[in-house]
Amino acid sequence: MGTPMLQVEGVQVRYGSVPAIHDLTLHVDQGEIVTVLGANGAGKTTTLRMISGLHRPYAGRVLLEGSEIQKRPAHELVGLGLGHVPEGRRIFSSMTVHENLEMGAFGRRGSFREEFDYIFSLFPVLGERQKQLGGTLSGGEQQMLAIGRALMAKPRVLLLDEPSLGLAPMVISSIFQIIRQIREEGVTVMLVEQNANQALRIADRGYVLENGRVLYEDSASALLGDDRIRRAYLGAEA
Repeated sequence: MGTPMLQVEGVQVRYGSVPAIHDLTLHVDQGEIVTVLGANGAGKTTTLRMISGLHRPYAGRVLLEGSEIQKRPAHELVGLGLGHVPEGRRIFSSMTVHENLEMGAFGRRGSFREEFDYIFSLFPVLGERQKQLGGTLSGGEQQMLAIGRALMAKPRVLLLDEPSLGLAPMVISSIFQIIRQIREEGVTVMLVEQNANQALRIADRGYVLENGRVLYEDSASALLGDDRIRRAYLGAEA
């Protein structure tokens, strides 16, 4: 096995004196989709924010392609190929679709024509609404815009935090198909998702967090078939 694309080794994160992540160790290999599951408060969002430089770990290491990144600021990590789509989308509602996408390429030089063409091939509706304000888009379109904005920086690793949150079932299905397509085009994906059933159906492996620790780790298919996981996270439809 080669060096994982992303490694988290023995990480602790604290809010003040309160520990949020305890001795967390996980990895994502190149070309994988790895999903992180768990109840609210399990530490999923904190994990992504820590990886992307928005929280500094109290202890432990984070490595991108074998190089330590835990002391680097978030904007540097974008330049190193780490993209982050936060929970709640966080688009600029008073800016147009085109301007939102341009913000994703902030700090890079050039016309970005190739990047825009790629985003509009993934999300044709964004191409149709380039001049529309982000705040006037539907929830699903805003999520597409948030993903598109992150892809403008041409990441090698994409962190996705609850991309299906608050969306209609048909839109959720489309978003998960696009995540799979993004992976097929060479982007490694780490996915935090409440919709465990959908997430495990597109993922290669999964981690289940509880109180900031890894409770289970296995292939996605094994987690889908595990009665404990089914009862706790998948519900009757699984």
